[in-house]
Amino acid sequence: MLMCLAMSVAGDALPIPRKCPEFVIFQNPGKEILLSDFRGKVVVVAFVRTTCPHCRQFTEVLNRFQGELGSRGFQAIAVAFNENAATLIDSFSRASHLNYPAGSSPRDPVLKFLGLSIMEDRWVVPQIVVVDRNRIIRAQSAPLGSPDLKDETKLRNLISKLLSEPVLRKNSVGR
Repeated sequence: MLMCLAMSVAGDALPIPRKCPEFVIFQNPGKEILLSDFRGKVVVVAFVRTTCPHCRQFTEVLNRFQGELGSRGFQAIAVAFNENAATLIDSFSRASHLNYPAGSSPRDPVLKFLGLSIMEDRWVVPQIVVVDRNRIIRAQSAPLGSPDLKDETKLRNLISKLLSEPVLRKNSVGR
């Protein structure tokens, strides 16, 4: 039991800021999106379950942000990772009237990206990750959620701040 607890606590403490690892988002039919495709943009990735009402509510917030801030370099992305997400994401996108890309991923790559242990049994959705223009993760939900990232005004302020920051040349950020 102590081993699981230690793994869980270690999974909770990924450093922020940190370099954003690559992540693959699968779309139907057979199309893939790479998170690195959005370098130069401020990206908010919402890891959701297609059956979650809180996730649907958060995707509505991202719809507003995409419409208002997309032309300034903002990009929202929804990634469903519940069972059968690959077959449910299209209907979820249509029902939510998403104006940004959505796709799916198996659970294990999502948990790895988020730094959550497979042994972790307590986390909530949506899990939210904010990536700046230089592919640095600047904010991420705690496993049990982060009110500041779900608060529309606070998240908008963070995005606006990140949109005002420059894109650094590839060599200047060590990538």
